[in-house]
Amino acid sequence: MGNANPARAKRLLKKTLYSHKVSLQKIREEYDSIFFEPSIPNRVDVKEDEFRNIKMDFLHPLIAGIGRCLLYVHGGWFVNGSRKSYRSFAASLSTASESMLVLPEYRLSPEFPFPAALEDVYNVYSYLCEHKNISPSKIILCGDGAGAAMATSLVHYLKKKDLPIPAGLVLISPWLDVSLEKLEGHRKKDLFLNTEILENVASLYVGEGNTSDPLISPLRGKVEKFPPVFIQACVNEMLYSDAKRFVEKLEAAGVPFEVDEWDKLWHFFQSLPEFAPDAHIAVGNLGNAIMRIFNKSFTEDFMKRF
Repeated sequence: MGNANPARAKRLLKKTLYSHKVSLQKIREEYDSIFFEPSIPNRVDVKEDEFRNIKMDFLHPLIAGIGRCLLYVHGGWFVNGSRKSYRSFAASLSTASESMLVLPEYRLSPEFPFPAALEDVYNVYSYLCEHKNISPSKIILCGDGAGAAMATSLVHYLKKKDLPIPAGLVLISPWLDVSLEKLEGHRKKDLFLNTEILENVASLYVGEGNTSDPLISPLRGKVEKFPPVFIQACVNEMLYSDAKRFVEKLEAAGVPFEVDEWDKLWHFFQSLPEFAPDAHIAVGNLGNAIMRIFNKSFTEDFMKRF
């Protein structure tokens, strides 16, 4: 594939980061304008739905397995992101995985701190199971960054309430410990993130909560009986240490997992294929992992390693 263009990506992505010097409305507008694509790729059909004031997109690819559903929790550092900004990437992932994808527009911080967003994600999951009659065994939770945190936290919540858990968990550059206490990723090599930015948005999300709560920092929870997990991350980003620590817990608990590591790229490069040509390969890897989880071959491949 062609060479990545991190310099141009950095100039764009810097505009999407929370700052006290810029209004949050302006930052959100920049975020949407950067990631929005006026046309949906791959002729994916998009239908809008709503449940308990939560708007969501249902994306249907041309080819899809019967009953398979991805519930995608978008990232954006808990303060950014929307269906508008994520629809194009969601369509690509839906096509690559040959699965229907549901993209909800959950409430954002700081207007709605924890647990508002997680409640919205749970309500959408319940809506799919109870009103759309989709079996949890046919649902995979996906997310990037902060969205990956909420997807993982939802599994903790479902386990705590003894409710059916999804078939799998697919995480892209996950931010799993909002406390940042053991953030040992590559601060100097990260393209655009720094500790101050993460601390600021974390405080907006946590509100009166506790960062040691697994529903806020899912890395703090027990992972026994978790579904299979696929993680895609860049080794040179700050949040890479979260992915590494989570993998250590999964391995210790005997949970099937795979890690797809990328180098010399940046957080969620998959969403900017014009600056990172390898994004198409990465999305293909995500789709392949999702299909293997649905087909049960993911767990079988994992067990062969032991």
